[in-house]
Amino acid sequence: MGRLLRILSRAEKTLSRLLADIPRYYSTADTRIPCADRDKFAVVAELAEKFSREYGVISVDGARVLFADGWGLARASNARPALVARGEARTPAGLEKICGIMLWNSGMFMLGGSLFSASQFYRQVLS
Repeated sequence: MGRLLRILSRAEKTLSRLLADIPRYYSTADTRIPCADRDKFAVVAELAEKFSREYGVISVDGARVLFADGWGLARASNARPALVARGEARTPAGLEKICGIMLWNSGMFMLGGSLFSASQFYRQVLS
């Protein structure tokens, strides 16, 4: 905090003017998807392979899928039996598109704010 105040005290612009030049990005919170510890690393590897057929993928600590205006990430949680998914894009519409592509290609579906695997989703919809 002290460093920021020192920079601001010497700057000729206000903080809002300094920040105006920094691009704004929109991101999701971490979404945790239950996945057995024995399966989670294999699932991430499978997602990385699947996405790499169509998109650039960085496979360090998960599968970061690169899109024109952002990225989506799926990785194995270090602390619990779950996958962690999140995304970031330059626009809210871009973020929505990335999330949709990531969900569709991972076999996950959103219903009423909850994530379901394909089989859970169909059971929920058909019940």
